[in-house]
Amino acid sequence: MSNLISADSGAKVIAATASDERHPASTIIDGSEKTFWYTTGMYPHEATIKLGDDTNPDGGTVEVVLKSRHVRVFTLLTSARGDAKVWDELFKSNEVEKSQYEMQTTTKQIRLPASVRHVKLRIDNGWEEFAAVHELRIEMPSSPES
Repeated sequence: MSNLISADSGAKVIAATASDERHPASTIIDGSEKTFWYTTGMYPHEATIKLGDDTNPDGGTVEVVLKSRHVRVFTLLTSARGDAKVWDELFKSNEVEKSQYEMQTTTKQIRLPASVRHVKLRIDNGWEEFAAVHELRIEMPSSPES
């Protein structure tokens, strides 16, 4: 499987509503569970990811994986426009199970539109005043070998 929104694929976090130089939003796509983006204060919080120039999702079913702490409800949105001004809701989570000490892992199979250029993670609500996102992945099945 290939991750559409990894830093290795050329994806970049281009905007975030919370910023901490020790825990920047860019860490949600760096491929490490040890790093994290830490939100500040009131909800919602958002991180906008631009897909790499060579990334061309062709639609189909993908697996979304969010690894987090203290996230209660989140929404994933997509934009097909280059300017990322129009957003469509792709998936809204149910209430994520509260976990005091363990990392939360949410996995969902969803249908991805073919023309996605941007993805937005919105943390709608948290179990605590602050939430942390360790990793967000959108995994596409690998192409069959020729």
